[in-house]
Amino acid sequence: MLPSKGRVTSRLHPTLSLYVNRFSTSDGLIITINGATILQPDIVTDNGILHIVDRIIAPVGSHMTIAEYLENPQVRGLSFR
Repeated sequence: MLPSKGRVTSRLHPTLSLYVNRFSTSDGLIITINGATILQPDIVTDNGILHIVDRIIAPVGSHMTIAEYLENPQVRGLSFR
């Protein structure tokens, strides 16, 4: 389940983080992860919990540019190619 707010460690790598925010608007509660809005949270599956978001997200690991990341990726299997 999602934490109420703050930083959580990514399951991709222990040095990568995801940032969760919750805030209220006139339309109701908004939950974001790394800026992506959660459309449907906490879907329980056989192998974990799924959250439907409005865009692709990646963990925040550094301030590298995409070019720098491609030269020296931090997480195997996470690729921009």
